[in-house]
Amino acid sequence: MRAPLLLAVLVVLVLMNGLNVWASPDLDRKFTLEGIATLQSWDNADGIFTEYIDSIYKSYFSRSSRFRQHDIARANSILKAAKIPYKDLLQDKQVLEKVARALRVHSLIRTTILKEGPLFRITLDWLLAPNMEPIAQHVFKLEEPT
Repeated sequence: MRAPLLLAVLVVLVLMNGLNVWASPDLDRKFTLEGIATLQSWDNADGIFTEYIDSIYKSYFSRSSRFRQHDIARANSILKAAKIPYKDLLQDKQVLEKVARALRVHSLIRTTILKEGPLFRITLDWLLAPNMEPIAQHVFKLEEPT
């Protein structure tokens, strides 16, 4: 139970520092980045991180004056209920383009967490709509506490 908490703290730190570094007023104007949506995270550890990551994003963006987070709970539930595995849909550029278009968002944040032995590899991708071009990617590893 301590691993999700440590991961949550780490993701908050990355968001607080990372988005501020990746974003700038010039980029905001150039790419119209005010509308952002966070896709439900995917992990290969029975989904134990999903709630933590979602709450971190909501908390961060609720305090942000720079970005307006769109509620995409309905889209996330449709993606989760699809016959194609959710992890595959998260990597499918055409599906993500349709999600962004339907929700009228300017960018998406995709989070994947892979447990690899005693390590967790966390990947945050910030994708620019409509073509899902990567604006930034941040990959970090966290060792499972013993």
